[in-house]
Amino acid sequence: MDVIEKFSFEQNKLVNKTGGFISKEFLYNNDSKLAGIIEYMGGSIDTTKFMGIEKYVYNKAGKLIIDSVLTSSNIKTNTYQVIDYTYYGNGMLRTMNSKYKNFYRNVLFTYYDGKIEEVFLETNGNSAFLKFFMSPRIDEYYTFPIKYLEQFSYDNRGNRISKKIFVNNELFSEVNYIVTYKK
Repeated sequence: MDVIEKFSFEQNKLVNKTGGFISKEFLYNNDSKLAGIIEYMGGSIDTTKFMGIEKYVYNKAGKLIIDSVLTSSNIKTNTYQVIDYTYYGNGMLRTMNSKYKNFYRNVLFTYYDGKIEEVFLETNGNSAFLKFFMSPRIDEYYTFPIKYLEQFSYDNRGNRISKKIFVNNELFSEVNYIVTYKK
């Protein structure tokens, strides 16, 4: 069985994707940035088969600051999964804070010399909705809430040479990379 998907464009913007198992409508704001995606079950845009909507909000600099999702299962309670983003003055991502019902996941990114140095995450549940992946082994060995830290180090040429993961201040894993240089 062949699945045929159709993509419709207006003014060089994708506005619809139909066919296949999920159809989508793409919405844009006045600045031509993606403002929302509405999903429907099935091969056509059918409002009776609403699955969910994603909404996007940007700051004056054009950076994404809010990403929210409402699914058909939460439409009666109007419960959105919301992710707030903040940035450093240089435009690099600083925080990504997710909330969904009683779950939260707060992520802080730190950089050194333009490279990611640490990713610190605090969460009370490993919900797949919260946009940050952790090893499933962490769920098996630790109870929530969890404090998760990834630390990276680099050599003097900027190549990553190690990655350490700490869970609740305990070393969970460590990877060292070997970098060789040829003359």
